[in-house]
Amino acid sequence: MIDLHLHLDGSLSARDVLQLASLSGVSLPPMPDGPHALDTLLVAPPGGGSLGGYLQKFELPLSVLQTEQTITLAFRSLMVRLSRQGLCYAEIRFAPQLHCRGGLTQEQVSERVGKSRPVITNAMRLLGLPDAVRALVSQGELSAG
Repeated sequence: MIDLHLHLDGSLSARDVLQLASLSGVSLPPMPDGPHALDTLLVAPPGGGSLGGYLQKFELPLSVLQTEQTITLAFRSLMVRLSRQGLCYAEIRFAPQLHCRGGLTQEQVSERVGKSRPVITNAMRLLGLPDAVRALVSQGELSAG
């Protein structure tokens, strides 16, 4: 099984949010019914609702993903969950600039998930190569470095 479009900040479980909020000092709303009450803040309603309502579901996850530690833990937690679900391939997406509110640079954010600026820049450069050269890179006959 594969997932070709999975947002890191949109993939946090209620349990993740509780842990990351505690680590980062983010206050959460009262939860008299337990942590599953967070689902209303994290999960879009059936049918999707409006784009604005959908994008609002990213605010709480983004608020707890502002330190190197919380970004690393969230990424690891997601990898464990995907593995348990039987995924063998996932394209994890995120916008590093949205994780800089706490003072991190985009480079620091990218490094937490194994995607440094040089790696991303090199991958983008490779996309601009002629098809024949890209084929050599994918066949391992030419180094991507």
